[in-house]
Amino acid sequence: MVVNSGDVYVVSSYCIYRHYVYFNNAKCTYSFKYLNVYASAALTYSDGTLSILNANGWAKFWSNFQPFTHYYRIQLEQVNLGSYITTSFSQFGILSLYIIIPLTISFIILARRNYSQQPVVFQENVKLDGVLQSFISTVKSIRKCQPIFSTAVMSLILYSVFYPSAYKAQINLKLPVAVVDFDQSSLSRNLIDNLQTTREIDVTQVDSSLSDALILLRNRKVSAVIAIDNDFKKNLIRGENAGIDVHLSGGYMAVAADLRTAVTNAINATTDVNRLTSKATNNIIPLPLYNPTLGYESFIMPLVFIIILQQTLIFTSSMLIALRNSIGLTKINSSQFIGTFFGLFMVGFFGAVFVFGWVYYLQGYPNEGSMFLQVLLIVLFSAAVSSMGMLIGSFLDNINRPMQILSATSMVIFYASGASFPTFNMPEWVVKTMVIFPSSTMISGFTMLNSQGAGIYELAPVIIKISLLAIILFLLAMYRLVWQK
Repeated sequence: MVVNSGDVYVVSSYCIYRHYVYFNNAKCTYSFKYLNVYASAALTYSDGTLSILNANGWAKFWSNFQPFTHYYRIQLEQVNLGSYITTSFSQFGILSLYIIIPLTISFIILARRNYSQQPVVFQENVKLDGVLQSFISTVKSIRKCQPIFSTAVMSLILYSVFYPSAYKAQINLKLPVAVVDFDQSSLSRNLIDNLQTTREIDVTQVDSSLSDALILLRNRKVSAVIAIDNDFKKNLIRGENAGIDVHLSGGYMAVAADLRTAVTNAINATTDVNRLTSKATNNIIPLPLYNPTLGYESFIMPLVFIIILQQTLIFTSSMLIALRNSIGLTKINSSQFIGTFFGLFMVGFFGAVFVFGWVYYLQGYPNEGSMFLQVLLIVLFSAAVSSMGMLIGSFLDNINRPMQILSATSMVIFYASGASFPTFNMPEWVVKTMVIFPSSTMISGFTMLNSQGAGIYELAPVIIKISLLAIILFLLAMYRLVWQK
């Protein structure tokens, strides 16, 4: 019953917030754009990946400004942890404010609004005489049409600063942990000291009651409970399982991985443990090759930026073509098509150069590949995405449609393209369906190039695949806009 109430609360708060933003904007396109940026940050800032305890002040503020953050906490408390109902009262209260405040403001705005006809967002002065003139006209239209310009340029700049700020800590630092020591030996105390010295764990309480410690976990007072078995030292002497149990929430995958690493390192750092178990186990020293700090930001953001580049260029291209459709320019000749394509291609190309050049350098992301191969992949990627955007835009009747229809695709593409989960563990039909999106191919391509320094031979399958996709999408877009009667 509690979780169902949470579902109602979060859906209501988002719906009302959408109405609030819409009523504060005369243009539907701007409303969708603002809401897309706001809603797409829900998972990033929700405390569901890296702990928000390690984030900067801006990230903490934005996390608490998201209804999804509080809904996610309710889910963790009531579904994963079985917390007391009183633990979730504060989250329900905050969600209630997200319903009451925007709803009140929306009613006030509605009462004062003048429902006169709104002006057209932008009336394109189309001059499509040949390739060069079509190219110039396309670039001018992108620059002068505020919804398109903000999507193509301003959104990319905003995302390059906005998204990485949530992950500046890179790893989970000093997570509060309770330790239950049933052994009470010198070896277990040594282990507790070593747990405290790890960068991931802050031992906030040492207890002898597992039930009391689990209550702290259920009420989210600690991130985990580590229980040391009463035969801990004896088991080590015999070369058996040490008997260490780690209790935590399955809703925090990154936290679980970091705590596992910290506990392993603490055991290995315990002098007596190493001496007693040297004959029973082999010491394995992991050496990260492509992400030496094992930072979450260095892992996820290079992949996210590929999807951001794709989505912003698809929106830009489809909005421009849909805008022209709305004024009756549904058919153009080959030279006009090529000029328009090159105008959109240049926007995508320079956007990718900005990301893989300046943003990667500024944020310190891996960028070890050849510059020639980098430019080649950017050219092929930009060509494929521009063609896809033009193809999608050919089916739409006005500039608002891309935001209305395509906004929900970004998260689907992120989860299904291999950015967050390996494709070989996905259903085959999902992998085959995602082939139509250039990002699915380029995530592996840019990762191999930038993180692993792959050469032309290793990248040959990626280059062939993205080239074929770019050609197919280009021909389909040309068929829709030029050849189809």
